[in-house]
Amino acid sequence: MVARPPQLFGRVGSVDDTKARAVPGVLSTVRLPDAKPPAEFQALGGVAVVARDTWAAIEGRRALEIAWQDGPNAGYDSESYARQLLATARSSGKVRRARGDVAAALASAKTRVAAEYYAPHLNQSPMEPPSATAEWDGDRLECWACVQDPQGTRETLAKALGIDKENIKVTPTWLGGAFGRKSKPDFVIEAALIAREVGKPVKVTWTREDDVQHGYYHSVSAQYCEAGLDMDGTCTAWLHRTVFPPISSTFDNAVNEPSDGELSMGATDVPFAMPNLQVESGDAKAHLRIGWLRSVANIYHAFAVQSFAAELAYAAGRDQKDYLLELIGPARKLDPGTEGAEYGNYGGSLEDYPIDTGRLRHVAEKAAAMAKWGRKLPKGRGLGIAVHRSFLTYVATVVEVAVGADGTIRIPGVWLAVDAGTVINPRHVRAQMEGGTIYGLSNALYGAITAKNGAVVQDNFPSWRLMRMGEAPREFKVEIIASNAPPGGVGEPPTPPAAPALANAIFAATGHRLRTLPFIGPEGSKLILPARPTA
Repeated sequence: MVARPPQLFGRVGSVDDTKARAVPGVLSTVRLPDAKPPAEFQALGGVAVVARDTWAAIEGRRALEIAWQDGPNAGYDSESYARQLLATARSSGKVRRARGDVAAALASAKTRVAAEYYAPHLNQSPMEPPSATAEWDGDRLECWACVQDPQGTRETLAKALGIDKENIKVTPTWLGGAFGRKSKPDFVIEAALIAREVGKPVKVTWTREDDVQHGYYHSVSAQYCEAGLDMDGTCTAWLHRTVFPPISSTFDNAVNEPSDGELSMGATDVPFAMPNLQVESGDAKAHLRIGWLRSVANIYHAFAVQSFAAELAYAAGRDQKDYLLELIGPARKLDPGTEGAEYGNYGGSLEDYPIDTGRLRHVAEKAAAMAKWGRKLPKGRGLGIAVHRSFLTYVATVVEVAVGADGTIRIPGVWLAVDAGTVINPRHVRAQMEGGTIYGLSNALYGAITAKNGAVVQDNFPSWRLMRMGEAPREFKVEIIASNAPPGGVGEPPTPPAAPALANAIFAATGHRLRTLPFIGPEGSKLILPARPTA
């Protein structure tokens, strides 16, 4: 077991391992090299306790007496940082896509609507925390580890140990869940460094606390949306600003501008048809290790875009599903590059994988029909819809909620339509749609990683809550659209529309608009509702 610095790039000031060595089963302790910025995939350093079994190692780590020196992010406080991000989002940013004249259209609009959205850091929460076994024989290294990228792990190990990669063998094991966390092999490097130090095979096991407090987190985000409506309620102008510390900061801590790839995940590729549209980005400095999590930047972009679409429907006095289809507009194929966006299209060509609004409209109409959109619901119940294209696949999700007078919430049903192009294994696709949606709903209700004095506050499931079996949707229907188009992804696309569909359903049920994730939080059981209903 490894005792890791509480602040990113903290240092071991001093360590007394006398009590740890007295624990039965403890063999030795190893001081790991201090980590240096940027984070990359290196181990964070600290002190390792080597023992005959996991329990003895855990008890030995508890017995360590360590004085830590604060790292450069010791002052990180997520509450004050959220205010900073929101302030940045309120100011003009770097234009990343532009159509028409948004400023003039907003100035002449009959009605102007503005809203701010916030999403916190998230943890991937794999079912099994990271674990790796390493054996060092003097000049060769062999590792067995639950990694998503064994080839990349091999390259990273060679760099960390200063040996040729031809002398390294990595055998991937069953992942036990990953969701992006196990694409970073820092835990494998720990095992390799310790094995080389002690000269024996070593298995490194992370606890849930290790995983929650020392991971690579999904980025925090603040977003500002503003739109102009004409006398008929038609949207004539759309402005979207997004601010978040980028993933590239993990590899270069001086980088604070989002990449084109991250912006292409739900911001610069927004498929709406209004005549004036502008997408801007702001800068944000990272204070934690930022990494990939299921669907990446699509999570917070879809939350803002699809929530704001429903807000515009309310402002126009229109049905949210009908208004969403109006925003999408007629069936056509889009190229954000013609409007100044640097768009990578998830590595696929726009010729083979066009942004096809006809397919997007179709899944929205299908999901609405599946949910019997427009049916009369009892008081305290509501339907919400959201659509999103990600990883070359189109998904529409309708969520039904039942909200009690005290703020308790149930999810009676979810209806989802997916167009993933050519589908070979429908059962696999349905399983991914169900799991990805529940993953998104869980994060929307409870997911929040916060920091105080440079250290992550949450540590285990009591403070980092996941959706439980009894809270899952009672009814879940998935419809796979038959298609001859090339196959798209299915593991990540169901997650982004889950949060906005849920938010829109809560508004339909209660009149309360929730713009900050999560809606409940890890220690609560009831919705965090504003004092009064808001538009």
